[in-house]
Amino acid sequence: RIERRRLDRELAAGALDLSIDVPVPVGEGIVQEPLFEEALCVAMRPDHPLARGRLTVKQWLGARHVAVSSRRAGLVLEDVVLQREGLRRDVAVRCQYYYAACHIAATSDLLLVLPRYYGEWFTAHLPLKLVRLPLELPSLQVMLYWHRNAEHDPGHAWLRERIRALTLRGAPRP
Repeated sequence: RIERRRLDRELAAGALDLSIDVPVPVGEGIVQEPLFEEALCVAMRPDHPLARGRLTVKQWLGARHVAVSSRRAGLVLEDVVLQREGLRRDVAVRCQYYYAACHIAATSDLLLVLPRYYGEWFTAHLPLKLVRLPLELPSLQVMLYWHRNAEHDPGHAWLRERIRALTLRGAPRP
């Protein structure tokens, strides 16, 4: 893990060969390429009180949530969008990984927003129900980053192509 503000330096120095992350501002020496875009959904335990019927915005905002972010503090994607609309939700727990967050959602009354691709995988392994997000949030975009110095390196080009191929084969469906 590196801090996003150090991405340019780490790639330029060769400390990182590639980075896969959400869209972040980068300098001119960094190449960025979209890998995929994925719609978000809500996960909850199947017997959650909100699992019956259609989830409303009021119910979703009134619930307690588990949020996922690699950062220890700051707003996550959905909270940034909510803040712009003058809305707020109650984040009770913050996790670094969807794995932990899904376990929490499966065993508590906390709701979790996650990419549908992850949600579909986790529902096959945990007692979770996926429902439609009751408000419009942008899809999660995932980008591939590398330094221009590696653009024509055969090994680097091979690795980028392998990542593209794996992403396409198991491509999340919008």
